[in-house]
Amino acid sequence: MPYTQQQIRALSAMGIVPWIDRTKLPASSLVSEPSDNPALQTVVDTVLREERMANVAASEQPAAPVKSRVSTPAELMQIPLVEISFRGQICTQLGKANAPLLILVEALSNQQKQYPFEATDAKLFDDMLRAINWRRQDVCLAVLPPTHQADLAPVENGPCVADVCKPHRDAVLLFRHSVPLSLNADELLVPMERESMPAWQLPHPALLRESPDRKRQAWNVLKAARARLQ
Repeated sequence: MPYTQQQIRALSAMGIVPWIDRTKLPASSLVSEPSDNPALQTVVDTVLREERMANVAASEQPAAPVKSRVSTPAELMQIPLVEISFRGQICTQLGKANAPLLILVEALSNQQKQYPFEATDAKLFDDMLRAINWRRQDVCLAVLPPTHQADLAPVENGPCVADVCKPHRDAVLLFRHSVPLSLNADELLVPMERESMPAWQLPHPALLRESPDRKRQAWNVLKAARARLQ
């Protein structure tokens, strides 16, 4: 609900700065008349100026459609897996090899220090799993190359996604850095070879930290995966 001019004046008099969600309502509709509070009027003028600049930029540059990294089951299944250094050995999967839940993670970059998640993202990932009663050691984890290397051909005779999509897998979660803006988990499904093994794409923890508003999107996907696994 938008604040009226009287409400903004009252809140400001009490020392409270009202929070306004600019994404749902244009700032021009929040304040309809000049304020007699110079400080408040400065804030309002700034909001209106930013809105006008954003509208001009949006009209001059059409929004680019979101491109999906994978479009066919064959493309997804042939993406190479990143080799992971773990306890003195080199492996391509972590956790429980025969787990019904497979998690594929897009690497942050070629210089990533820790797989599958950097320390800043690992806790958030663990919290996401705990929210659906899973633990990291109970799932199978594999890492994909960074997004900008999506077109790389897999290493000859090297492991790829198909090698970790075993018959006992019941669900797949694909943590990506670019995910369509949809709260419908069905619209976030990616094609797989077996219909009995649904695969959902959801925001990478690094993307969630940058865009907290996507947490509901991630939660909807996690709920869908939990229902499938139960």
